[in-house]
Amino acid sequence: MTGGVGSRGLAPSLDRRGGWVIVDSNVVPPLHGVSGTVAPNSAITLGLGAAPGSLTVLLLGDRLTMKSLEPFGVGHLFCIPIVTFGQFRVPASGQLDIPVTLPAGWPVDVPFCTQFLTIEPAPNYTIWASNAVMLLAKSRV
Repeated sequence: MTGGVGSRGLAPSLDRRGGWVIVDSNVVPPLHGVSGTVAPNSAITLGLGAAPGSLTVLLLGDRLTMKSLEPFGVGHLFCIPIVTFGQFRVPASGQLDIPVTLPAGWPVDVPFCTQFLTIEPAPNYTIWASNAVMLLAKSRV
């Protein structure tokens, strides 16, 4: 994807003529990651790199999907949420880290997914979906 005709500063511009999606090359979509060991009663950190000042919510689900956010936003919803957490604001560094201690009763061998939905600050107000991250605590074999 490249910037160019149809680009509006930091906001992505969706140009449906010819099926092209034109995104400003300066835009960095939200990137979600996890650090730590996913296991009952353990600490992990759910991280999000996104535009500073963005508002975001964290989705936690146990089923996957692939639903486009168009025409309201950019990206796909991968996680059918059971619960949402937030609202959080991405700090000026562009990196939001949320420390989480998984409860002692966290299920093993059951995959869960997490994903962030963000809204960039003015003047863009662009809605973005991050990538999804799977959380899977494995039982000992």
